[in-house]
Order: sequence, then structure tokens, then C-alpha cells
Amino acid sequence: MSSWFPGGAGSGSAGEEGRVQGQERLAIPCRGQGWPAFTEEDVRTYLAEHPPLSTMFGSVPRVGSVRFLPVPEAASLLAQWRAEQSLVSQLAGREQVCLVELLGPFQVHDPLRPLGRVAPIASRLYLLFDAGDGSLLTWVPADR
Repeated sequence: MSSWFPGGAGSGSAGEEGRVQGQERLAIPCRGQGWPAFTEEDVRTYLAEHPPLSTMFGSVPRVGSVRFLPVPEAASLLAQWRAEQSLVSQLAGREQVCLVELLGPFQVHDPLRPLGRVAPIASRLYLLFDAGDGSLLTWVPADR
């Protein structure tokens, strides 16, 4: 299974995180207008039917938690693994996000890592979706 994610740890350029695979992009289908525009069940169903990546053992990752949060709260929760200010600025203009925890392990390939160095392993990977339109905004590996 190929990955929807580019190399690196949730790199910063807009649109890169929701990289296309074929002509598709990773986005939760919306049920209607409002916040959130989809439910936890929608997230779990979509990720089960369209797994964005596989674990380092080739299996489909399990979805741990699904939470709908204001951007500052999500950034605060993820600040341990990603610079909070960087995350807040990347999510600027959005009111609420859907924070999805995928359970691994995942081998995180970083193009900036020197050749010959083993890629770090993350036990969890957090996906942040826009709660208004379902699009993937960024991803953050945790517990490397």
C-alpha cells in the first residue's frame, strides 16, 4: 500500500500534506454545512475504506481516537512533537479541526536524515483534518 504522505514529518508547504495519489486527495466526505461537517463514524468508516498508509509491518493502522477541537487546543496537544507556533500558523483561518490518532508503529522517512541513519519509529501518527470541509491539513508523528 502506498502512502498518501510525502517524506518528512508533516512538512510545511500547503497542499503537500494532502498529496494526490492518482487524481484523488485524502478528504473525509462531508454530510452538510456547519461545524463539524462530518461525524466520528464518518472518519472511522472513511479511513477503514481508504487507509492513507500502512504500518511498518504492512498492515492497515487502527484508528485510536477521533476528536473535534478548536485549532489552539489541537496545537497545544501536539506541541510535544511539533512546534506549536508552526502548527498554529499552518492552521490559520480555521476554526475547528478533527484530530485523528492512528496506531502504528510507523517508520518515518525524513529526506533530511543523513544516509545510513535509521529512520525514527513513531508509535502513533496524528492526522489533522479541517472540520468544515474534511480535507487533510497536516500530520504529526508521535513517540519517536
